[in-house]
Amino acid sequence: MGIATAGVADSAPAQARLDALRGKKLYLYLYSGAGQLGPADMNRDVTPEEGLYRVVLAASGAFEIATSQCSHRFSGQLRAAGLPYTDALQPVGTHHWYYWAHWYYWAKELPRMWQAISPAL
Repeated sequence: MGIATAGVADSAPAQARLDALRGKKLYLYLYSGAGQLGPADMNRDVTPEEGLYRVVLAASGAFEIATSQCSHRFSGQLRAAGLPYTDALQPVGTHHWYYWAHWYYWAKELPRMWQAISPAL
């Protein structure tokens, strides 16, 4: 299976880079929300400097949809190439610091993230 590179007619260079990773130690942790509102979005404050609450939620949802699509595409490419990674792709969540600024998300994800990347440090 070849690597899919959006907007690039010839994905051979990208496929070559992916192939070059085979057999190497990789320490990858993929995290993103799905762009759908989650519990944290219902509890977060939006300051007047950020904009209107609904607009901020819509924009952060759109950004996270884009990151989620890229992360899922990359995850599929890694899986197809037989390359290891830690999948932390979430079913909900928007693109906002709130998720990482509150203890629940740190308590849940930090141990998994650390386990995935600490051997490389």
